[in-house]
Amino acid sequence: AFFSEASNALSFDVYCAVLPSSWWLSATEYRQPDGGYMTISYKNNSGAVITVGEGNFCAGVATCWDSASDLGSASFGDLPGSLKTLAGGQFAVFVNPRTSLAYQITGKGMSQAAFVAMAAAMVKVAKS
Repeated sequence: AFFSEASNALSFDVYCAVLPSSWWLSATEYRQPDGGYMTISYKNNSGAVITVGEGNFCAGVATCWDSASDLGSASFGDLPGSLKTLAGGQFAVFVNPRTSLAYQITGKGMSQAAFVAMAAAMVKVAKS
């Protein structure tokens, strides 16, 4: 219900993660000002964490798009993106960085292959 509500309230496409059953939704938020944004966090029992930002979630955060190295391309659902490593060994996929229609997924506590598969499994939520 939360993702459907957010999809209808925000002007950009909203995505939701499709994760194994051991994962749960730990935090969500969306806001409409300044183009709108949505942030979501997922966790599992092993201590792994995935964090997703959509829309204008990086407004005013200078370090939001900082990365340690470029690992090539990867998908955020049906969107093409750039696969990065972040400080501390996290992985990230960036789509449209430094714009108000950006998408970012970060993950820690998992292999690169597992992270890339989870980023690719993001699903666009239909507007009703």
